Amino acid sequence: MFDIEVEGFDELEREWSTQVAKIGSGTRKSVGEATRAGERVAQAHAPSKTNSLRDKIEGRVLTSDSMSATGEVKAGAKYSSFVKDGTKPHIISAKNGKSLAFVSGGNVQVKSENVLSHPRSGGGSASYGMVFVRRVHHPGTKPNDFWSLCELATGLILEQAMNRIVDAACDAMNT
Repeated sequence: MFDIEVEGFDELEREWSTQVAKIGSGTRKSVGEATRAGERVAQAHAPSKTNSLRDKIEGRVLTSDSMSATGEVKAGAKYSSFVKDGTKPHIISAKNGKSLAFVSGGNVQVKSENVLSHPRSGGGSASYGMVFVRRVHHPGTKPNDFWSLCELATGLILEQAMNRIVDAACDAMNT
């Protein structure tokens, strides 16, 4: 029979616990930084006709404990998926027998049976003014996948931060 004694194990265990705590703290901080960066990228690349979509993009940390964190970047605008994925041509009808109203800023083709009130309400094309119609044939929209850049930026920032944190912990353990 023989005995084996490992010297310095208690010190190694303390240092390991210290580094694990630093990794956990760094993870939480990094997730927060990455989600805020993703928020900024999504806001910068989202369409800005009214700023409503941009104003409703938010990055935040959802959960956090000693060794993990979960974050998200989301758009609170109800129509954000239509912007991202685009839409097919479709008909938009007025609700409850009322009318749709918009300002024509270009050449708008209107059919007389749909027009309720227009400066040139005989049908044909209109080049100015407020238009009131029962329904419109929307041509659809092209996709604007502003989320792809957000996902890429968030992932890269988080990966770089975690690499730095783990490298620093490994370096501390090697000294």
